[in-house]
Amino acid sequence: MPILPPLTQSVIVMNMNHIGLGIIRNFKDTDFHIMGIAKKKNFVCSSKYLRAVIEINIENEPDRLLEKLLEIGQDLSGKGFIVPTSEVELMFLISHAGMLSEYYHLSIPETEKFIKVTDKYLFYTELRKHSFHTPETFLLESKESMDGVAGRICFPCILKPVFSGDWKTGRAYSVVGAQKAMVIHSRAELEKYYDLVSHLRSKVLLQQIVRSEDGETYSFCCYADSSGKVLWGCVTQKLLQYPENFGTALMCQTVREPEIYQLGLQLVEKLGIDGICEVEIMREQGSGELYIIEVNTRHWQQHILSSSQGINISMLDYYCRTGQSQMAHAVLSAVQAHPEPALWLDDRGYILYSLKHYLHPGMCKFSYLKRKKICFSTYRRDDFRPYINILKERVLV
Repeated sequence: MPILPPLTQSVIVMNMNHIGLGIIRNFKDTDFHIMGIAKKKNFVCSSKYLRAVIEINIENEPDRLLEKLLEIGQDLSGKGFIVPTSEVELMFLISHAGMLSEYYHLSIPETEKFIKVTDKYLFYTELRKHSFHTPETFLLESKESMDGVAGRICFPCILKPVFSGDWKTGRAYSVVGAQKAMVIHSRAELEKYYDLVSHLRSKVLLQQIVRSEDGETYSFCCYADSSGKVLWGCVTQKLLQYPENFGTALMCQTVREPEIYQLGLQLVEKLGIDGICEVEIMREQGSGELYIIEVNTRHWQQHILSSSQGINISMLDYYCRTGQSQMAHAVLSAVQAHPEPALWLDDRGYILYSLKHYLHPGMCKFSYLKRKKICFSTYRRDDFRPYINILKERVLV
């Protein structure tokens, strides 16, 4: 698809993944010229709402990407809008905000707040200052520092990156796969896996495992204004994930959980986080204590669930970032007071999971499919080509 100078507002979505697909669809009712950035063309690029694709790998060609964005920006009739989908993309935008802001509005939080929540060691340290419950966490900076750290934590524990983006690059995938964290059972395993991941970054975290009550893993999802005041929020509950315990969600639902809502709201407003935010919260097995696990300052994986609550989170972000307060108020006024519970499903991932566990149907939670409004990660009746193409790419092949 050629990149043509648009006559209307231009939006650039920085990754053609499921998060990016949801963002593209959130702008479908506008006359915006929607462009996407992709390492290579994939299933998302077949969306009928996408006008152009820029094939650049942000990991390997950040300078080329910056050059291309500046080139496009110079041809725009007005300021464009750039939306990231990951921490790597957020870091890129924040690093080059000075140049890019001349041509674009950027969907990025305030820099100091972003660093505090993205550097997980700083994040957990900050949370303890405000008396939030967090898993006990230690910084492992080198193999030489292992003796002091390993002697203070109980096995099994979790090994995870300081910056989540460290394990989400193409190079990292060849080392750790799709894992967000590794379960470490002994000192010998710690040495083995540290040797493996230290090639990505020498600083990693060792963290206490918080065992959750069954079904008691939640997210407080929200939007906050520039002062950190929450304008809208909802709670989602993770029902199914893969790999088990520390994987990516395959199924989750919206729920009414006032205690979770209040804790998430308190954290966001205490830290002054602005824009789109997701706070991962877990209720500990036995004690019932609520633990803050992580914060994401971008569109989260299941952000299309916001539409089931009567809000378009991407349009709200656009209006707030571009200073259109009346339009932002109009988006917020559409929020439903008591929305019907909705289910989100990673349709492709769920198919593969169900095939893998067909002898154990109870693990697949089929009953949820009968009684919930469902938002699919890929399938959409008015934009079905991405779904057909992802099946061709990853299931049928």
